[in-house]
Amino acid sequence: MGNNYNNRGKYNRNNNYNSNIEFNHSFDEMNSNFRNQYDVENRDFNNGYDNYYNNNYFGNNYLDYNREDKEFSSAPPKKKAKYKKILFPVIILLIIIIPLLILIILNSKTDNSFFDSKKTRTFMIYMVGSDLESKNRQGTYSISDIDGEKIDLEHNNVILMVGGSKKWHNFVDSDEIGIYELTSAGFAKRKSFSLVSMGISETLSTFLDYVYSKYPAKKYDMIFWNHGLGAMGVEQDEIANDYLSIQELDNAFINSPFESKKLELTIFYNCLSSNLHIANIMSKYSNYMVASEEVFYLSKVLNRLNFLEKVKTSDDAYKVAYYFIEQSDKVVNAYNSSHPKKIDSTLSILDLSKIEELNEKVNSFISSINVTSNYSKISSLRRGLFTYGRVQTNDYDTVDLYQLVSALTPVSSSKLSNDVLRLIDKTVMYTSNLNDHSNGISIYFPFYGSDRAVEIHLNSFRKLWNDSYYSFINNFYQIRKSTKLSIRAKTGNNINMLTNHLKLVNNSIELELTDEEKEKYQYATIYLFNKDSDKYDLLVKSDRIYLENNVLRYDDNFLLSENNNYFTYSYLDNNISSYGELSDFKDYIDVIFNIDISGYDAEIIGTLLDSKDYPIAGLMNYNEYDSMKLARLRYDLVDEEGIREDWKETEQRILFEVDKDNLNSKVVNNTLDSYYVLIELYDENNDIYYSNLERVEQ
Repeated sequence: MGNNYNNRGKYNRNNNYNSNIEFNHSFDEMNSNFRNQYDVENRDFNNGYDNYYNNNYFGNNYLDYNREDKEFSSAPPKKKAKYKKILFPVIILLIIIIPLLILIILNSKTDNSFFDSKKTRTFMIYMVGSDLESKNRQGTYSISDIDGEKIDLEHNNVILMVGGSKKWHNFVDSDEIGIYELTSAGFAKRKSFSLVSMGISETLSTFLDYVYSKYPAKKYDMIFWNHGLGAMGVEQDEIANDYLSIQELDNAFINSPFESKKLELTIFYNCLSSNLHIANIMSKYSNYMVASEEVFYLSKVLNRLNFLEKVKTSDDAYKVAYYFIEQSDKVVNAYNSSHPKKIDSTLSILDLSKIEELNEKVNSFISSINVTSNYSKISSLRRGLFTYGRVQTNDYDTVDLYQLVSALTPVSSSKLSNDVLRLIDKTVMYTSNLNDHSNGISIYFPFYGSDRAVEIHLNSFRKLWNDSYYSFINNFYQIRKSTKLSIRAKTGNNINMLTNHLKLVNNSIELELTDEEKEKYQYATIYLFNKDSDKYDLLVKSDRIYLENNVLRYDDNFLLSENNNYFTYSYLDNNISSYGELSDFKDYIDVIFNIDISGYDAEIIGTLLDSKDYPIAGLMNYNEYDSMKLARLRYDLVDEEGIREDWKETEQRILFEVDKDNLNSKVVNNTLDSYYVLIELYDENNDIYYSNLERVEQ
């Protein structure tokens, strides 16, 4: 799929930039009278902005002077004729100078010089530091990558609004929201506000108003920096524990000057934002957009904002967007060339003028599919698609739009399908990916996510777009939610139980399924626990469990140990990872270690920030930290009724310190006298069924 896609004439990392590509350059020029300028200097932070002066202020004054001139130049008494030669040039001079003085005075109220209107671009960076900054310094790294001496500040403004992190490791004060202007000497504070969530629309609107009024330019570009939450929104504020939902994103721009004057380019410097839903919002306020379908990795060495150094006055939106992706490709390739654990890249440039038509064609295509009669087939097709963001959580549930439409074609119309696919080709102007499943733009399709996450998505879509696609995924979800197997055991709670018991056969763990269980089976995960008092320490979580005939079999049955201390590892999607903590002076961060197993040795080959609630975005070198700990994950697994529904939410981390410079991690056979096994089976509706928690003795 990926190779075919690249051959359809798409620009990608293997193609050269085409400087002759055509664009619609209907950009509004700033009027000489600076109409629609807004002064928010003295307004309350949370109130809507007010016009500082009427749009016709300059025009009316200019006409007033003309009227005075006409009255003064009407036939005067002859006795004053001797002053005519003197007064005439004075009047002309006043007509020229006074309006000019008024313009200068009005512009001085916005802290701009009159000639600032000649600037080509104003770049607005909305940076919500969150745990990416407080725990991993990612905001500090990105800010330090912007060098005012190397950027053309004669023709460009670079304005930063920053906050939303419990701790900053640079000049930013975590007790306020600050607006900074880039100068040749670095960022200089221009405005500060009392602490308020950057995950609400009013804060973003305030920034947009302020920049528009203070930093006029021919073109405006927006950069969102933070976590991305897929189709739910962006910009997670760590202090307020709040994020900017797609409705709030929409409201922020509605209540800003960019409701009528579009941004030229919007860059999402975060995860999972290249989806149809965010593009639907931004298409009303921006001409083009750059974003990533998958997790967008950050680290000390993966900074991209120095792409601003390349921007020239003659550059159009595509070229500016291309600079950003080109710089990202450069740092990702450099990282991958020197690290055994590779990272992906799925950035794309979207022509937002095509989004409205694309949305219409997606709705036409999807409305031709009968969910009820095709549920099982749709469920099976959906499970076969790559789902983005699962490195951290299942809740984001976005899939590549091109892949989804192609997969659903057998249950729809090939003509309608081809209409959508052709338009995706036109909408996605450039793709930068290292895989075969990413074609530039994704879409939300509930499957793996929790009921709470699905309800958040559906409620948001219903308010914004109560359309055919909303009806389709809502119907799919309701069927999935309501369909239950008749073989459920009567346990007194909502846990679904499997029929048979586990067996240990030649050191392999086996579970026989009934015919009905096998028919509904989709995939399974196995958990191995060591019991400690009334708690259960997780040793292994693995999807390397295979169905042969009617028997589920797990053969690995090995553990990881550091100096005779067992630590938890996950073996999922062919990746092995463990959990722990890094410390630097008084700070600590939760991390995930990527592990490579060779023989009897386990080696750490990469370290990622473990932000728990949001997709992993930070990569770090554990050798840069002072101390390191590995973890066993501990759970309250059972109660008087059996397996707890919420057992995964009871996680505790039992940490033990290790010598990071002399790691001695070993792969050891499972020689525990006894341990507990739990198998988690997912059916075609993505409902969970558990085996009995069984004690296995060697």
